[in-house]
Amino acid sequence: MENKKEIVIFAGDYFPFPSPNGVCLKNITDVIKDEFKITIIAYNQDNGKKNRSIDGVDYIFISSPSMRLYNVCRFKKGFLYKAISAFLRLIRGLKTAFFWLRFDRKYFLKCISETKKLCKTKKIDAIVAACYPFSAIYAAYKCKKKLGIDYITYILDVYSEAKNLRKVCLFKKAYKKKDAKKEMTVFENAKMNFLSEGFLKAKAFGQIKEKGIPYQIIGFPLIGEERILAEKEKTDKEIRLFYAGTFIKGVREPNALMKVFSMSETEKLRLTICAVGDCNDELEKWAKPLHNVDFKGSVGREEANALAEQANFLINVANLNEHQIPSKIFEYFQTGKPIINFYNEEKQNEIFGGYGAVFNIPQKQPEMYAKALVDFCGKYKDKTVPIETVKKNYRQYTIKHISDLFKKELNDCNGEKS
Repeated sequence: MENKKEIVIFAGDYFPFPSPNGVCLKNITDVIKDEFKITIIAYNQDNGKKNRSIDGVDYIFISSPSMRLYNVCRFKKGFLYKAISAFLRLIRGLKTAFFWLRFDRKYFLKCISETKKLCKTKKIDAIVAACYPFSAIYAAYKCKKKLGIDYITYILDVYSEAKNLRKVCLFKKAYKKKDAKKEMTVFENAKMNFLSEGFLKAKAFGQIKEKGIPYQIIGFPLIGEERILAEKEKTDKEIRLFYAGTFIKGVREPNALMKVFSMSETEKLRLTICAVGDCNDELEKWAKPLHNVDFKGSVGREEANALAEQANFLINVANLNEHQIPSKIFEYFQTGKPIINFYNEEKQNEIFGGYGAVFNIPQKQPEMYAKALVDFCGKYKDKTVPIETVKKNYRQYTIKHISDLFKKELNDCNGEKS
């Protein structure tokens, strides 16, 4: 039997509560794990054992006292847990006044030290590092310098140009300049840089082309080969709509959604919201008196998927920045369910051109569309878009297509250099 190449992945938030970046990375990993031996270094989100083997993949989980405390409070209810969570957010906010948010020095150092340990018992052929967190891709660069291991970056977000990551930080200009230089150093030394489409509008992309740095523009790997849908509960009265995602002030806000579902016209529509971010207190207060809105806050991925399967319609809320495309859209395409899209700029509707079953609502004056929304829901309640149509029109977002690109690059990696 041919020996498999050993791949280490720096993944950040990956299991069991993956970030949007983690979801994309996991879809790729689930395909390539049959051809490569994979070890993932990720945050410990459930306070479980450091070293685990799950579904044919080895894990090394990184933790800290504050992370363990946060994990305990994450899904607990009650004043005490809320108070502790608020205190942890306060500490994090104070830290970001002096340090760049999203550069986790402990995770950075642990990725390097754990990879060194692995090198003592096996030959590591390549590293794959995803951003966010930036500390993951910078650790991959340092591993190449120290251990001579080729690395591939997977960039879903432009770290040096993300305004929402540095709202409070002092010495912004100095840090931004320093990190833009770090980011470019990572790109220059990578064997390949897989960049999301949002990168096309970044200033850094011009430098990448000018310097001849290797890159490929790829979509979000969220469309699978098959569609498996649970049977919806039989109901004649309710039309169910579902939103799951992040709401962050200044990035993606729930105001338009709240306005539409506060109106009498939409009383017959049943809305469920699962959200994380800094708008949850506001959402909870808004939803409490409404009989047709169920706000669940933060839930696990399995529960969110189950709720999505029971819904008739899925809701997308576009970012305020028109160049940032929520990866959630392509998970929605996979289901074939009709989509309610709250857009900020007309350009954000273009991605839905090959899908068809979409109702677009502008985030400015959305209440004008309440009656039309109800009519659309009545018309499209039991309709789905065929999976073959989705795969044909969005091939660049299929898991198979993007996984094949990763396989090719990983097979060309030569491993540690002595």
